Amino acid sequence: GARRLLVTLWVSEDVPFRDVEETISRIKETAHEDALIIFGAVLENSKENFMRVEVVATDFENAMSSTQFKVVKKPDFKEPVKKASPDVTIEPVQPEIEDIPAYLRRKKKL
Repeated sequence: GARRLLVTLWVSEDVPFRDVEETISRIKETAHEDALIIFGAVLENSKENFMRVEVVATDFENAMSSTQFKVVKKPDFKEPVKKASPDVTIEPVQPEIEDIPAYLRRKKKL
């Protein structure tokens, strides 16, 4: 397993703590026994019964060297590039407005 992990959990308040503990213990079981694991948590109350886990893992025991990777050719896309609609017109910016920061322009509603 990985020797260094950065783990971020996004959890809503209604998720039982035992679910969070189980998730953390599974990550610990998968990692190297001497792994450095840094945990972070974000309270995500915009959704109900929500948990998202992001793991960044590095320093694997049996890591492949760069010579062992296969080069994969990118597919050729055959869809034509769509051009902008002729209905769209772009008006030049007034020079005096250009010198005023955007947050001030919104305040003054120029």
